[in-house]
Amino acid sequence: MRPGRAQRAPTEWATLLLSLLLLAGSMSAAAAPVPHTLTDQTGKTLTLPAQVNKIVAIPIPLASMVMAIDGGTTRLSGINSAAKSDIDEGLLGRMFPGAAKISTRIAGDNFVPNSEALAASRADLVIQWGDRGEAIIDPIRTLHIPMLTLRYGDSLWAAEWLRLTGAALGKAERGERLAVWFEKHVAKITALGEAVPAKSRPRVLHLTRAREALVAAGKGTSMDGDIRRTGGVNLAGEVPGFSQISVEQLLAWNPDI
Repeated sequence: MRPGRAQRAPTEWATLLLSLLLLAGSMSAAAAPVPHTLTDQTGKTLTLPAQVNKIVAIPIPLASMVMAIDGGTTRLSGINSAAKSDIDEGLLGRMFPGAAKISTRIAGDNFVPNSEALAASRADLVIQWGDRGEAIIDPIRTLHIPMLTLRYGDSLWAAEWLRLTGAALGKAERGERLAVWFEKHVAKITALGEAVPAKSRPRVLHLTRAREALVAAGKGTSMDGDIRRTGGVNLAGEVPGFSQISVEQLLAWNPDI
């Protein structure tokens, strides 16, 4: 020790060390994530855990949205089986190879959760449609898993899906950026659609199924809104929801597209 510098007693050093440790501990506690609340698209308030490590996405588009926001598949522990084709046959599987390992036993295209598979997923959060009946929501409530519910029926609502998913994942800024990008491009498409003269609007039919039966997308579906928004006429626009139609009806409509 240099001459002239006061020497600290061992007890003083111990007190100083203890003070530093307590300060570091209090700073860590202040920075640690804490549970927070979120109001979903159906107006329900849910409490999210401090850290969402595992998420189950039952609505089909939400699998790709979670990957886009999170930049990977690490936190996805379950998706709808109908989303698997996007992974196996589309670009999604090439962008995120890890998606092939995500469980698809959680739910099918009727969106009713498989309670056993859902419990095994050990999810911190489940994303589900909130306006398509209690049968697809009750199994999640029974397991007491935090549930973020979304509205279905208009593609414009997808911007809010991105915002809510980003907030739930702790990546609100990323979710907001994607939502704004989406809204900007939908506005451009809408302007182009509105410019199509009424007499030039194509007569469109969207079939969601065409093998065992013909199922058309009618009133109240996102496809109906998209057809109208892009300057078309939905031939099934007066049919409720997703309805089975006959071959005779298809021939009678004789769609352009």
